Amino acid sequence: MRGRKNPEAIAENLLREFPSLQKLPIAVEKIIEKKGIDLHITELPSDISGILNVENKQYSIFVQESHHEHRQRFTMAHELGHFLIHHPETTHIDRKSYFRSPLSSTALDREEIEANRFAAAILMPKEMVEQEVKKFIETYGDDIIDTEEDNNPLITSLATKFKVSPAAMMLRLQNLEILDGF
Repeated sequence: MRGRKNPEAIAENLLREFPSLQKLPIAVEKIIEKKGIDLHITELPSDISGILNVENKQYSIFVQESHHEHRQRFTMAHELGHFLIHHPETTHIDRKSYFRSPLSSTALDREEIEANRFAAAILMPKEMVEQEVKKFIETYGDDIIDTEEDNNPLITSLATKFKVSPAAMMLRLQNLEILDGF
């Protein structure tokens, strides 16, 4: 990632900045507040999950109120990622708003990929995920882990603890290569 910011490292540094928030589930809304960003859960057009708005150097995050709590949390983290990684004052991006929309998850836009990587890393920190997987295996054994199952007990348990969707947790485990070898 030469010349670019590493979303995973930015998330890890942010969590170190707020040690009192290093417990599950990660309180992303409190991190947003501590960063001086206004957070609004509100009705948005149906195709918009979230917006990072900039007006007079004041930042606000708007999140779709009709979405599930887990999706709202990911959207908050995604928009926070845009703020930290693509801050208009440091990157001179001329856009006024960043939108999290269905296109965000298609992995076609570098900024959207980075914001998604940041969101996953802040909501599901690598060390915490590894600790929880270890606890799960110590309790239930590793024969219960089948990454192909839709109702995988490990994925369901972790998703509940981290307050993310099972799909987000599965993707995080795959990206961290935690389940390789099972």
